Amino acid sequence: MLEYFDARQASLKIADLEATALAKEYGTPLYLYDASIFEIKYRKLREALPPQADIFFAVKSNPSLAIVSLFRSLGAGVDLASLGELQTALKAGVLPQKIVFTGPSKTDAEIEAAISTGIFAINAESERELERIDRIAHAYHKKFPVGLRLNVGFAPKERTTVIGGTAPQKFGIDVARATEAIRLAKGLRNIELIGIHIFNASQVLEAEALLNNAENIFGTAFELSQKTNTELRYIDMGGGLGIPYTDEERELDVGTFGRGLAKILTRYLEKGLPKNLRVLVEPGRYLTAEAGVYLTRVIDLKESRGVNYLLVDGGVHHLLRPTWFPTGHPVRVANKLNQPTRQTYSIGGPLCTALDYLAKNIQLPPVEVGDLLAIFDVGAYGFTESMPYFLSHTTPAEVMVLQGQDYLIRPRLTPEEYLKSQVVPEPLKFFS
Repeated sequence: MLEYFDARQASLKIADLEATALAKEYGTPLYLYDASIFEIKYRKLREALPPQADIFFAVKSNPSLAIVSLFRSLGAGVDLASLGELQTALKAGVLPQKIVFTGPSKTDAEIEAAISTGIFAINAESERELERIDRIAHAYHKKFPVGLRLNVGFAPKERTTVIGGTAPQKFGIDVARATEAIRLAKGLRNIELIGIHIFNASQVLEAEALLNNAENIFGTAFELSQKTNTELRYIDMGGGLGIPYTDEERELDVGTFGRGLAKILTRYLEKGLPKNLRVLVEPGRYLTAEAGVYLTRVIDLKESRGVNYLLVDGGVHHLLRPTWFPTGHPVRVANKLNQPTRQTYSIGGPLCTALDYLAKNIQLPPVEVGDLLAIFDVGAYGFTESMPYFLSHTTPAEVMVLQGQDYLIRPRLTPEEYLKSQVVPEPLKFFS
């Protein structure tokens, strides 16, 4: 936790820039991203993984055009789940052959866009989706590459179930129907089955748990390929690599994970999987979370029935995750970073809902009106996962610090700008 920030300083710095100065320039609430941390995390994982493994950044974790562009520049492909994410990837300069499309409820328009663009593969989530891909590919006179996403009966334990588990779910095809689905796919004239996709857990911090899961993934893919005489070009393991949000949690040992994955891969290549097999790893949170900081200004202080409240200008309309996860996020006073914690506070935002707490019962130095709070580890599933239109507040600006320079990568939206996208029927218009 806070591995990439120096808490010994009097005030928080993003790279070498003062957070207080950035807040003064861009206003609050404000998302800040340290580009050097994105790069550190990417290179650390890339060096740990075997050469047959390809990193496909999970755009859903943070679909910022600037962030996708950064990972493209580092060599990553992208895993995406919507037409909007596809458009973002292409605008960021990602090559179509480094794009994989996964997710339930794909529309015909999304499938057509993926096919016409010529992406690497679509991971199909159902038998009906296979038939739809085949139908749409026929119009383009293409034999389009697909993978099958499977809903399997194994999974590593998640910190909080988000994507995985072994229960009935909307993701993928039940493994009991996998053989039948593969035979269906191989019988369709306009698709080519080239991969198996299994993504069944999120926020895993134990390398051994990930490796046990990888063993099961490879075993399932190998068994199905042998049973159906299917030559696989890729096995897609999804994401699931976690980060420590609390002092009690420990950083994932990606070195151990990478070495173990290399051994598993070697063993299955010796068993008969194709020598040119690629392994797709789709991290999102692992690459982005620790690079992001959310700044919010203290507007008021109050006490209610023995609880001290800090009322701030930000809230869960910008950062929803604290309402879901009891562990929350690390919080510091950005302008009193190295001062001892002496007071217990709960942090509430401006929304008219009891859900609007960014933290509860946390220890901070004595806080005053005007102090700047920094909430860490928000580079993944931060603003992108929130509800910015509730109560019509302004949205936070987003700023990236890159090579010692701050760049505004998403400007703040105001209520006036929201109104420009709305239309009033003529009979209801008010004329002053």
